[in-house]
Amino acid sequence: MASQHPDIEKVLFTQEDIDGIVSRLGEEITRDYAGKDLVLIAVLRGAVVFMGDLMRKIELPTNIDFMAVSSYGDGVKSSGIVRIIKDLDIDIRGRDVLILGPDAQVSDEEPREPQARFSGGRCLPVEGR
Repeated sequence: MASQHPDIEKVLFTQEDIDGIVSRLGEEITRDYAGKDLVLIAVLRGAVVFMGDLMRKIELPTNIDFMAVSSYGDGVKSSGIVRIIKDLDIDIRGRDVLILGPDAQVSDEEPREPQARFSGGRCLPVEGR
């Protein structure tokens, strides 16, 4: 077993804990999105590994895409304004979308019209859908 980095005070979740949580989440998504047109979107870069783990646990056909956003500009403190650095390559209009990444509202001038989105560990229905 590899030694723990000296900056780590304690381990909150073991690898087995995380695997179990991701498996349960994959099972829930498989059940809840059966028969739907599911798109997983990872907010780069932090969500990529998690999305890879999660999509292996989802037993449905899915499409994937990536976004990169920033709210820091040139500083180290968030400006509160989210800027899209890399936009989606696919059209999500009318599709069920799970966004994997930080709990941030991405404001955009062009309406995307997804059916639902997943943000920061919660599945949120899109208002009016």
